[in-house]
Order: sequence, then C-alpha cells, then structure tokens
Amino acid sequence: MPTPSEHTRLSLEQRLGEHARTAWPQLERLNVRHRGAFAYVEAELADGERVS
Repeated sequence: MPTPSEHTRLSLEQRLGEHARTAWPQLERLNVRHRGAFAYVEAELADGERVS
C-alpha cells in the first residue's frame, strides 16, 4: 500500500487543525499520527481528556 507524501501529510494536518479550531473551539490540541497510508487523529480537551 503506497504511503502519502510528506506534503500530503502536512496538508492533512493543517486542514484538520483549521477545521477543529472553527468547529470545536473547546479543543485544546489536535494530535495526528501517520502510519503507512493511515492517519490517526486524537483530540485533547482543556481538562486533559483525550478523544480518538
């Protein structure tokens, strides 16, 4: 399975971050991990709770 380029991964992270800031202002942080062709997204709330 081919993996996305570094540019594609960075673009995805940026787009997800922008969307999260406008749609979910209560999120403190958005973590994106890449493994092969997959991206795993985890959001962190202000109280430290993590949502995958």
